[in-house]
Amino acid sequence: MRKNYRQIVWVSLFVIWLFLFLSCHLEKEITRPEEPRPQSWISMGLQNLEINRIKVIGDWVYVCTRQNGLLRSSNYVTAEADWHYLGLANLRVEIGYFFGLTDVVVLGDTLVASVNSGKFSPAVSGIYRSINDGKTWVKSDSGFYTDQYFEGTANVIRLIQSPKQPHFLLAACCEAPALVYLSKDFGRSWKLLFPNTTAITFYAAAFHPLNLNEIWVGGHTSMGRPLLYRSTDQGTTWQEILKWPYDPDVSDMVNDIVFEPHQGQILYICMNYFILSTTDAGQTWIASDSLYSVLWNMEINPYNINELIACGSDSLYHTIDNGNNWILLSIGPENFAMNKLAVGWENRILYINTYKSKGIFKLFF
Repeated sequence: MRKNYRQIVWVSLFVIWLFLFLSCHLEKEITRPEEPRPQSWISMGLQNLEINRIKVIGDWVYVCTRQNGLLRSSNYVTAEADWHYLGLANLRVEIGYFFGLTDVVVLGDTLVASVNSGKFSPAVSGIYRSINDGKTWVKSDSGFYTDQYFEGTANVIRLIQSPKQPHFLLAACCEAPALVYLSKDFGRSWKLLFPNTTAITFYAAAFHPLNLNEIWVGGHTSMGRPLLYRSTDQGTTWQEILKWPYDPDVSDMVNDIVFEPHQGQILYICMNYFILSTTDAGQTWIASDSLYSVLWNMEINPYNINELIACGSDSLYHTIDNGNNWILLSIGPENFAMNKLAVGWENRILYINTYKSKGIFKLFF
């Protein structure tokens, strides 16, 4: 009898403890305040700076400026816009869109950046490399084409890092001569891939996410016609792809190239007013309806490949179904014209650069 009584007491105590534990847990779940996520644009400063590019890399937001060098701020939700200077400032540059610090890629404490100073100071232009997180920089142009009239690194406007092999980089150039280079040692040395051409500007480049031999580059001709090339042998030979699903005589350009990041089965092309997609390496294309805004670049969610965001000059567009349907996500902050988009997908924060030195803004979405 006493044994049964003890069992009843222990069972009763356990039931009471379990009830209290679940009650507290549920109460915490119900009453836990949600993290505040503002629904409007937040200024991150940098007004009066001429900015060429903005990138989210890991926990940081990097900004490439025309004359103020490379800057970095935290990508965390609660962090203030505290910008840190990483070098490459006070370079004499020409007036124009593609001059100054044009791009940056990062691998650990090693940074590779491209600087275009134009005719004012061609010796300053080039690829720069830092192995100590931006404390010091050295030129790293081995393998670039040069002659007495032109320095090959003077017009690099894009640096692209392979998702499969982070030591592999592409450098895409604009203006004559337009060239594409490959580095297999994260910017220590370079190899010319695309033949010397005087009628092309390259705005975009991409590695296939699984196949290191497959490379895509895009831009436009001097006549304003879109160009897209594909190589399946790491740049030895190239296939020109021009089977656009609209009038080929329309003035347009390839502004960005984005792969579905896991298998590379879908390729997206950002044009001036259209987003194109292909699942058969460019043999056939699906075009979005006109998005009524000059489109600069786009980003795909690595955690949900159905989701993409595209940046236009006055609007951001959003899709959650592989680009079959695009909706307006937001207009620019304070009606400022926008230039480039970067996305911190883990924290779901958008960062945009604005025209005419209006600074950097972020938006929780």
